[in-house]
Amino acid sequence: MTAAWAYVRLTESRPREQLERLALRAAPLALLALAGSVYLFGHEAGFSDVVAPTVARTSATIPIVYSASLAAVMLVVLLGPPFLQRPFVNAPIRRLAELSYAIFLIHVVVGIYLGVMVLDLPRDGTLADVALFYVVVLTASILYAYASLRFVERPARAWARRLTAPAAPSAPRQTPTQDLAGVGSAGD
Repeated sequence: MTAAWAYVRLTESRPREQLERLALRAAPLALLALAGSVYLFGHEAGFSDVVAPTVARTSATIPIVYSASLAAVMLVVLLGPPFLQRPFVNAPIRRLAELSYAIFLIHVVVGIYLGVMVLDLPRDGTLADVALFYVVVLTASILYAYASLRFVERPARAWARRLTAPAAPSAPRQTPTQDLAGVGSAGD
């Protein structure tokens, strides 16, 4: 929310060209802060199978720095020149964005049950292990999110639209007297 507030304030008070230059200068710092906070999360994760809750209980600083640096990166992308935005405004990303909430809801469950309990993926913290875990969890989460969208969310939306849609106007019905009014006229 702070990044959204900053975006609104900055776009109302400064010209676009100035914001693009500012975003380009801030980008390396924002990325460095994000990389540092991800490293700290990973370093703390070496002591636990469940990363975020454990880190949040042991250190308030790491989640705050992570959230602030992620907000800074998002702000840099939003305020930056079009080439910074291009990776985020294409058709595949828009389709993935449609699945994002379902991915958010299921990724921890997939990580714990599929990644740890079923497949027993290695968790030593090496880059290869992180990449493997990421690919498995993300792939399974996307598949679940798509199935949820296709077989639950879209049918539920269609059903809700049918329930709340106004009734289609029908042709006016004629009463028997209106039907007979035309009979026998015009010279019959």
